[in-house]
Amino acid sequence: MRCPRCGTVLVERTRVGVAVDVCDRCRGVWLDRGELEKILAALRKGEQESALLLAERRGRREDREVHDRRKREIWSRIMELFE
Repeated sequence: MRCPRCGTVLVERTRVGVAVDVCDRCRGVWLDRGELEKILAALRKGEQESALLLAERRGRREDREVHDRRKREIWSRIMELFE
């Protein structure tokens, strides 16, 4: 297939699991029917997974902070016993 803009032969490349036609000369990207929707769905899925990972990391960080705070409290109580 040729590029509609410059006439160069298009190269098929896979992006986020979807094969798209790319022109190496004018850098045009040409999509067949339904490919844009597939790309957007893959991006949304990636965003959701990223949000879940971020929330999980925040949760672990908060858990670590609670653990550290409790540890300091226990240590200070132990030190009070020996004063």
